[in-house]
Amino acid sequence: MGGGLVKSDIDPVPEDDGTTLYALGVESQGATEWSNYVRGGLVWDSRDRETGTGSGVWTEFLVQRVDKSFGADASYTRWTFTDRRYFALSDRLVFAHRYLLQGVTAGVPVNHLFQVQTSFKQQEGLRGAKTVRGLFKNRFVGRGLLIWNAELRWRAADFRFVGKPFHVVLSVFLDQGRIWDGNVQFDELIADLHRGLGGGVRFGMGENFVVAVDMGPSSEAGMPMYIGLGYLY
Repeated sequence: MGGGLVKSDIDPVPEDDGTTLYALGVESQGATEWSNYVRGGLVWDSRDRETGTGSGVWTEFLVQRVDKSFGADASYTRWTFTDRRYFALSDRLVFAHRYLLQGVTAGVPVNHLFQVQTSFKQQEGLRGAKTVRGLFKNRFVGRGLLIWNAELRWRAADFRFVGKPFHVVLSVFLDQGRIWDGNVQFDELIADLHRGLGGGVRFGMGENFVVAVDMGPSSEAGMPMYIGLGYLY
């Protein structure tokens, strides 16, 4: 359980130069919005370890209520279901799978459609390094959202350097997803999916510090490269 006070300053024209389609959904330049909320949910975690998980399950269901009675400028409800599963195929090979569904009721401001709710950290829309690698950032947004990730991870090498333990993990992945203008349509979950297929490498020092490099080519974005820390999920 928890809550928050969120203030957003909105400029629909980045750096005051040019025009964007986003401007069509914003009533005025330089708008300020409040989206104060309460949130609750349930989490089940049976993973063997937090970073570089080898086996187990992470499942969560969250409900967020943004309401004018809390001082917000709009009232709407967001629900998010996430299921992550890890299967040890051998002592060095892991299959990791994530399935995420999210729905938002009518009345949500357009700039809040980009948010993907998690119990750890807010993410953004159907795109890029944290959702579907190979798509442009916030390329697709809607009140209904599906993200579907599958990844095969191979621990290719372990070695020591300057007295420290290091390891290398190679991976291949298939990221998929779609949005709906309105509610999630459960009879269309695997129809009209946007996809990114690619591979990556993780350089780890110890077990908890991991540098990630992924490439997720797609027909929509060419060959983007993502550099960060840890694993997508």
